[in-house]
Amino acid sequence: MLLTYTNPDGSTAAMKVTAQLILIGRDAASTIVIEDGRVSRSHCSIQMQKGVCWIRDLGSSNGTWVNGEQVTEARLQAGDEISVGSRLFTCAAEKPAGPQTIFRQTEQEMSEGQGYGTLLRKTVKDAG
Repeated sequence: MLLTYTNPDGSTAAMKVTAQLILIGRDAASTIVIEDGRVSRSHCSIQMQKGVCWIRDLGSSNGTWVNGEQVTEARLQAGDEISVGSRLFTCAAEKPAGPQTIFRQTEQEMSEGQGYGTLLRKTVKDAG
């Protein structure tokens, strides 16, 4: 899952959602800092858990909204829109790597000493 959004300067950004917690808020230690009076210091978090993407409100003053509904916790899917203060985020499905990318990654891993068996086990595990 990718979390896409527009920065205040108009540039667009995308962040891959993984098991690593993404914190959104005004606090400078947040993963995504939003300087908006309607955003709490620690507003919400997004995280992938067992293959499912979750958003959790962290007790914010003005709420976390998914597809126009206020949530305390919600499962996210591609196409969902998240509102945090004036900032809008969109969830997007990750595009699978193309064959050329896979070949380059495999070549790099083999040059680092991984054999065919290791790479095959990893590929099968990632696919399932």
